[in-house]
This record gives sequence, C-alpha cells and structure tokens, in this order.
Amino acid sequence: VVEPEPAAPGAAAPAGGLDAAALRRSWDAVLDAVKGSKRVTHARLLDAQVLALNGRRLQLGFSTPTLAKQFTDGVHIDVLKEALVASVGADLDVECTVAGAAAAAPDRPAPVVDGFAPGDEAVPDDPDEPAPPASARSGEDVALALVQAELGGKVVQTLGEPGL
Repeated sequence: VVEPEPAAPGAAAPAGGLDAAALRRSWDAVLDAVKGSKRVTHARLLDAQVLALNGRRLQLGFSTPTLAKQFTDGVHIDVLKEALVASVGADLDVECTVAGAAAAAPDRPAPVVDGFAPGDEAVPDDPDEPAPPASARSGEDVALALVQAELGGKVVQTLGEPGL
C-alpha cells in the first residue's frame, strides 16, 4: 500500500480547488451533515468559524480557548471530518484555535473582590469627611418625624403609649 505524500506547507488548497472561502460558502452544508450525526458537535460548531485552509489543514477559530479545547476533546473532530468528506468531499486535518480579539487575551477570569460587582472598585474612605451623626432615634421615630415634616401630619398617639 502506497501512502500519499502530505501536502507541501505552501499548498493553497486540497484537490478539487477547495479553499477557505469556498469552505465558508459551504459551511451550512457541513453543519447540516454534522447535525445529522451528533447534535452536541453541531452545537459546538455554531461558535466556530473557518479561519484558514492550507493544504489539508483546516484551522477553526472558537471564541475562547475553553471552547476550542472542548471541541478537541472527545469525538467532535472525527464527526466534523466525516461531515466534511460527506458534504464537500474533503478529507482534512482539523486544528482548533482561538479567533479574533479573544486570541490576544488569555482565558483567565477577572480578579474577584468580595462585595463588589464586576467593574466596581473599592474607594478609600476620606479621612477629612466628618463621621455621620449618631442617631438615637428608632425607625418608628424617624418615620413619624418624616410624616410630620414632609406631609404635615400630626402624631396623636403611638402604639407604644398607654390607652391603646
């Protein structure tokens, strides 16, 4: 048995003239073939995009390193390779990577500070600011004072007083 020689590193397209642009145009057919075989693989490919096709090497880009690794693990690449043969007649080696701006930034979470929402930051206390006045009034006293000051009400009697 004679094995075919691998494509030269500078080869532009596999036999049949398939290039990255042609594969992008046929990507829906590839996705349909994948969906017929394995829905999980299909779902993961919805995040992928064809970045390059050099010889027999297909480079797929995912939005995060985690998604690229998840696709590489398991049977997903084999399912995609079978779908590529069935839909566009190309036997390709698949490489998963990160596409776009996410490729420049490592996949690490933002630092977490207890008690703050993402994007918030701690503001140091101003040592020159006077301390808030200590109020000896209870919640009920404050509410009654608010009714009197803002609504013009008059307190006749409260529940804590005798006679009720």
